[in-house]
Amino acid sequence: MEKLTVEEGDNSQCHSCNKSRESLSSPLNKCAGCGKAWYCSKDCQKEDWKDHKPRCLKSRTASRLDGITHYNTVAYKIPQAQELAQTINLTLPTSSAIHEGIVTPLRRLVMTGKDTAKNLELFFGPNWRSSMRLNHEEVRIEVLLNPPPGSPAYVLAASMHMDDDAPAWSPRPVSDSEKRTIDEVRAMQSLVRERVGAGQSPSNAVMKDILTSFGANWVDKLPLYQLAVNTMDQGVQVQ
Repeated sequence: MEKLTVEEGDNSQCHSCNKSRESLSSPLNKCAGCGKAWYCSKDCQKEDWKDHKPRCLKSRTASRLDGITHYNTVAYKIPQAQELAQTINLTLPTSSAIHEGIVTPLRRLVMTGKDTAKNLELFFGPNWRSSMRLNHEEVRIEVLLNPPPGSPAYVLAASMHMDDDAPAWSPRPVSDSEKRTIDEVRAMQSLVRERVGAGQSPSNAVMKDILTSFGANWVDKLPLYQLAVNTMDQGVQVQ
């Protein structure tokens, strides 16, 4: 019998001998490499390897796309990702467009409380945790801090039109670890305001005084200080 080409992902028949799933006494086995080909036996899988190998290797490479590449070149092809984008008033980029960054889509998901693992995978691929986890955590903290007008973070978002037509602000509840970080940031902001007053930018000397007050490990507090000043009113104006 002539072998018929089976569409990738079709688990209704063996991709080698074309026997239907219903006619077999045992379940079809999925290719462990790409997960898109199915076989009734090891012999059939070996027989099909020459034909399947190029597609298998290509699929494996695609599955390892980093989050930015997936967002810019793959997400728009996924119907569920398109539907998700519509709910947060976001237009997904296409492969023919200039590649866009991931801060705006992350921000929209966080702002609307839709930054679930399932939705993050729709936008940024199955490997989003390895390539996007830290970005997601940083965006969540910034959104939860809700930077006021006059803060560098607010001005940056406004100048880049990140929140144009954004849905209502309704992030998921703060976790215990996030609360600890936010409390530390608020405390740092209080120190800055004590030194320079409200709506003023701290100088390098103020930064040094505040950081060195934490002792020998003051360098560890630098990221927290930067987050604190970026999310507090310094009188910065949108250009």
